[in-house]
Amino acid sequence: MATTVKLNKKAKEKLDRLQAKIFLSSSKNLSKQELLEKIIELSTEEKEKLLAKLEPEIKFPLKKKEIETIMSSSKDWGVKTKEEDIDKILYGE
Repeated sequence: MATTVKLNKKAKEKLDRLQAKIFLSSSKNLSKQELLEKIIELSTEEKEKLLAKLEPEIKFPLKKKEIETIMSSSKDWGVKTKEEDIDKILYGE
């Protein structure tokens, strides 16, 4: 099932250029759909790079002091939970 994706003009131009560069370097003519599927596949394999691109103010990996600051801000609510319970709450059964 195909889904329509709307891109702004700048993003469409970048996609067109990438599509052309791939064709020139490999002689493989990928459709925009195939190209987007490959980009999605790559982004799931390289999620740290994607996150860094999405949130440029956060540097990965975090420094030890930053991790300690985050961990020290957590509070014990007095409720015992298991990882499985948390997974069920977050992702469903």
